[in-house]
Amino acid sequence: MSASKDKDKTFLLYGSYGYAGTLILNEALKRGVTPIIAGRNEAKCSAQAANDGLDFKVFDVNDTAQLDRALADPSFKVVLNCAGPFSKTAQPLIEACIRAGKHYVDITGEIEVFEMAHSYHDQAKEKQVIILCGAGFDVVPSDCLAQYLKKRLPTATHLTLGVSLDGMLSKGTAETVMGMFGKTNYVRQNGELVPVKFAHKTRPIPFHENDIKTGMSMAWGDTSSAFYSTGIPNIEVYFPSNPVFAWLVYLLSTKPAQWVVNSRMVKSVMKRFLVPKGGPSAHERRQAKSVLWGEARDEASGKTVSARLSMVEAYTLTALSAVTIVQRLMDTGNIKSQLSGYLTPSLAFGFEFILGLEGAQALLEDLTPTQVHPPASGTTTGEERAAQQSNKSKEKHQKTTTQQVTEGFTSQEIPLLG
Repeated sequence: MSASKDKDKTFLLYGSYGYAGTLILNEALKRGVTPIIAGRNEAKCSAQAANDGLDFKVFDVNDTAQLDRALADPSFKVVLNCAGPFSKTAQPLIEACIRAGKHYVDITGEIEVFEMAHSYHDQAKEKQVIILCGAGFDVVPSDCLAQYLKKRLPTATHLTLGVSLDGMLSKGTAETVMGMFGKTNYVRQNGELVPVKFAHKTRPIPFHENDIKTGMSMAWGDTSSAFYSTGIPNIEVYFPSNPVFAWLVYLLSTKPAQWVVNSRMVKSVMKRFLVPKGGPSAHERRQAKSVLWGEARDEASGKTVSARLSMVEAYTLTALSAVTIVQRLMDTGNIKSQLSGYLTPSLAFGFEFILGLEGAQALLEDLTPTQVHPPASGTTTGEERAAQQSNKSKEKHQKTTTQQVTEGFTSQEIPLLG
């Protein structure tokens, strides 16, 4: 049973004993916020609660009665879901939050979850609660970058994002990534999600100055969320790779390979040898960095703008951003009456959120040349790569000046939460 708490000092943290959940818990405690921790495993919840002197709740999100009893607690008004895969936990928690009048936040990066959450916009708005998915590295920095590019080029029709991560994955993230290869990859075309094969395209991405890498198309939450943030109807996301690996990933997306990948035996072997036991150590997180690149293009005029965003390691960023977002939602004074329903991070807080996030070490560089130029050459499809095989082409990339962006753009037209 939970003790009486100040609503501005507590929230419900579901999935607190996972890798990301533990980092988020530690960050909250460091800020003087004492969450009520929760999960399905009573032993893990009890041990964690005893160690940190916290209240805890044990419930399964698929048990509606248990879920409603847990969320009836008046001592908190925000639920942060860290229990993946979110395709299994998000929907019942969102529905329960709407029934209970609580704000819902999670750290998902799953496209289907963003789309599902958006379908509850009207119900959440009617109850004046907020649904905010992707409060971690997925998708806070990329969503803010997309919003920035949209402001630089309001007529943009195409958005391309590149995501480069240092360091190892946690157990939960690795399992989610493995599960992706048995599912469908998506791009956004003319406002609609269109299924495509993984690595169906490659293209050069300048993740660092004078360091052009091959990017392969992959699933990322912004394929969904950036559309709602910016209204740009065509969106693709790329991860760094090399041509050979991209070709192998593409082959794994074909129907014969999918049958093999989805088999129980192959999944068991992959989980045993490819999924880590935990996640990166504190030292590894301190040493790693994350870099995002984005380009917005207006097809009619040919005008293009681009920018690069660098910051701390992904899991560190997740803890910083998730706790900050929850703190803002806990403070009633930060929530304006017109802000409710489904929101993305940049719709709630503006693109400046990532730049002002304490500890994130975020640096935004504008890479836009002064002249109008056509889309970057070098984009190839999986079919073309399979046909060309060993053929390689060298592209000349125009060197552009970089500029740290610290002012000059505001989000006055978007009501901010603080």
